[in-house]
Amino acid sequence: MARTPPSADAASSASPHSEDRTRRNVACVNCRNSKISCVVDKFHKRITKRSKLEQLEQELRSIKQVVHPNGINGADTNWTPPSPRLAYPNSSENQSRPFTQATPQAPTPLSEAAVAAAAPSARLPEQRPKSGPTQARMLGEHMASGEDIDWYFNKFLQCFHPALPILQKRDPDECYEASPILFWVVLYVTCRRYTKDRVFFRALVNFIEKDIAQTLIDPVMTLETAHAALFLCAWPLPVIRLLTDSSTTYISIVMTGIMMLGAHTGRGSHKQFCIGTRKGSVFSAEEAASTWMACCILAQKISTTSGHPPPSIQHDDTQCRASLESPFWTDLISMFDLYRFLNRFHTAMSVHASTQGQATSAEVARWEQEFETLRPAIIQSNTDLTHVLSLTALLEIQTFYFSANPEAPPHVQRINYLRAFNTSRSLISTVLEYESRSKFLTHATNQIFRSLIDAACIVTAILYSTSAPPDVSPNDANLLAQHAAAALHRCSVEESDLPHRIGVIVETFWNVRHLIPRIEIGPRSWSQRLGVGTSFWCLELFKKGLRAAQKNSETAAAANRADELIHAHMRTRHSNAKSPANENGVPTDDTAMQTAPTSVGQPSVLHPMTMGPDPFQEIDWTMFTDDFGWIGDDGVLLGLP
Repeated sequence: MARTPPSADAASSASPHSEDRTRRNVACVNCRNSKISCVVDKFHKRITKRSKLEQLEQELRSIKQVVHPNGINGADTNWTPPSPRLAYPNSSENQSRPFTQATPQAPTPLSEAAVAAAAPSARLPEQRPKSGPTQARMLGEHMASGEDIDWYFNKFLQCFHPALPILQKRDPDECYEASPILFWVVLYVTCRRYTKDRVFFRALVNFIEKDIAQTLIDPVMTLETAHAALFLCAWPLPVIRLLTDSSTTYISIVMTGIMMLGAHTGRGSHKQFCIGTRKGSVFSAEEAASTWMACCILAQKISTTSGHPPPSIQHDDTQCRASLESPFWTDLISMFDLYRFLNRFHTAMSVHASTQGQATSAEVARWEQEFETLRPAIIQSNTDLTHVLSLTALLEIQTFYFSANPEAPPHVQRINYLRAFNTSRSLISTVLEYESRSKFLTHATNQIFRSLIDAACIVTAILYSTSAPPDVSPNDANLLAQHAAAALHRCSVEESDLPHRIGVIVETFWNVRHLIPRIEIGPRSWSQRLGVGTSFWCLELFKKGLRAAQKNSETAAAANRADELIHAHMRTRHSNAKSPANENGVPTDDTAMQTAPTSVGQPSVLHPMTMGPDPFQEIDWTMFTDDFGWIGDDGVLLGLP
């Protein structure tokens, strides 16, 4: 059927006046119900959030001009607060700064659409201007003044933060309001090296050890809580031991918690993850991406030092890299790429360990060659930190030569051992050089210290083995061993902490090496412990050697003491036989004067031989039971995590 044409009445009813009347009736229904006249403003516009922000900036500018007509301290009166719509200043100068110098973070600017939709805290990632001095804080019975807190925060940003640049709340008061545990952790990290009160430092350790465990129980994690746990993984409490490092637990909880926030997507406040009780979590894409990369870096290294299979971090990182376009993040991205490669390597070694027991030397050599080829592409910056980390990564690969199947000829195995020895030697000399120049080891993370354990163990063991390099003289070998122990001691925060205890073992073993036979280097017996197996194997050898040296030392000391007593008694009898006559068995005054000892070699009273300082007195033998669980002389490791 053909469509019926509209009638004249219908056309007249569709006139502009009737349409205008209809709109007015619909739009003014509230006014009609209230029985009041309605006036329509045809020039009305809805006020957007962007317009409101500009209006607030204008009002703030007017207020500042009224309060300070001549500017603040002579400053320009045209200054306005930074707008999220403006581009941030270029931070390319950060690349020229050394590792130990902190640089102000330059967050990636948000788009206009994101600015309009995001909350104010997400739009303004820069720290807010301080309205007054920093508040003093109480920790139990200890008070930290505002001046001390500012000093601790500035020292943290200058010395420690460049190694893990994830702190967003850099104002102390703002940090405390966001997360008290993060605030105290920042103070603790600084007090490890630059404390003004050791009693306050111990109070920090005791408080954090208890409070962080209670904080991580909460299933709804914030990024600030995650940052506190990540800082503790990088600079752990001095009460940890080799097999009781809480970092393995912290990093597992943090990785799960930030994935539940959607941080692995590289998007800020992801609407599909920040739901329910997590709906109040507001953070930028830059915060999410940097936190996720730092978590992956620490998770991979902690799995290596713990000796268990690596985590899964091979996710799509396109969005994370896009969120970290600023040159400020170059070192963090280089570390992330480095540990992604090591993640693939340790995954392959874990498969070999579970299926075949150990990998072949050829397989390890293939991974080493691949790393050397990809190293220029992985390391995008030339800083002290990235250079040291590249050496530690190479050493992680070469340590598997000590657990490889002995299918290669002996001379090839010896070459592989010496290759790991040269890398360890280079790593130790490099960190000591950086320490003298910029206190690199003073501010280094625990992950670098754990790599130094491998290096020190390999250097000390090979120098006193049948596979020792022929071109190293005894004096050079003694100097290398001393440098290895010194590098470990530089990482010590206080006496009896883990670096101090390991350093004492290595140093004492080298000092008493002449009392034990040389070490036979071969495939170690800790292949299932992957990356940490070499350290366990070397420490087991050191423990057996120290026990044997102690027995030999006690036997030799007892023999020397007995020989000295016998000869002293014989000398005394011989002296009495030559003495002049006496009256009634009592020597005269002249006799007494003549028989008085005139030299050390002729004592009149028998004394035990004065022994030198005990080389084993600084060893805490309970370490082998507390840290390793070794009982007796068989070197059995009990209570593995």
